Amino acid sequence: MNKTENMTQSEKKETEQKENVSADTPKKPAPNGPTLALSIRALEKEDLDRLYFLDQRAYAEPYRFQYHRLLATLGDRDVGTVVVAELDAQEKTTQLRGALMVKGDTWKRRLTVLTLMVDPPFRRKGLGRRLMDHALRVARGYNFVGLDAPMENENQAGKDFLKALGFAPTEGFAPYFADAAQGVVWARPLNAGESAGQPAGNSTGG
Repeated sequence: MNKTENMTQSEKKETEQKENVSADTPKKPAPNGPTLALSIRALEKEDLDRLYFLDQRAYAEPYRFQYHRLLATLGDRDVGTVVVAELDAQEKTTQLRGALMVKGDTWKRRLTVLTLMVDPPFRRKGLGRRLMDHALRVARGYNFVGLDAPMENENQAGKDFLKALGFAPTEGFAPYFADAAQGVVWARPLNAGESAGQPAGNSTGG
């Protein structure tokens, strides 16, 4: 005899109920979903239009680039690195999914994140952290001692993101804002061996 045949009617009913509940309960997705099949590469001339439209999707009206200002920013010799993220070849579309612009100050030995763009459907999937890790590699390549990121005071999601990466607000306001009531620079030091996804002072966390 098998185990089921030895059960009483009440035991059989209880077992069936548990099996039904287990079958009907949806499985929880893994945190942040699967790793995105994305490539991060240097900006090319052919990307300019796509970068502009990514900015339109990523930011509310007051914070978007006008096309001429985008071109002027990209043409600024102080903008050291511009990278873009796109889906890998098998899923490739005509749209960029993320972008990062940074500039370095060799005197202060700090790298400033001018803008970080992530397409709304691709947020909370690790792309922002991957782009910030790229900024870290640039900073470490120049032996810089810290990262800076101007942030609007009303952008709570942006502040939470920076805080999770070990940034903290500074007292001085950024030249990009009229005053400290509009926004300030968030900063974090760089420690040897850490990634941008780890808070400062923690070289083992993930």
